[in-house]
Amino acid sequence: MVTTGPDRTGRAWHLCERGCLMLELGFRDLRPTDNFNQYLVALGDPPNDTEAYLCVVRGSVVSGRLA
Repeated sequence: MVTTGPDRTGRAWHLCERGCLMLELGFRDLRPTDNFNQYLVALGDPPNDTEAYLCVVRGSVVSGRLA
């Protein structure tokens, strides 16, 4: 997954399967009406680091509540 940092340069995230699941789960919890696949392949600017990190953390919290 590619994101942008504060300096607007691209950064590559290398997520394991669990990390990808946490990203998707957090995204769906934070933005239930948005399309996750369009988020990943945005035609304009890719998601920023902070938003991607927030989705992963949120997915981890939601996953803990479901367990």
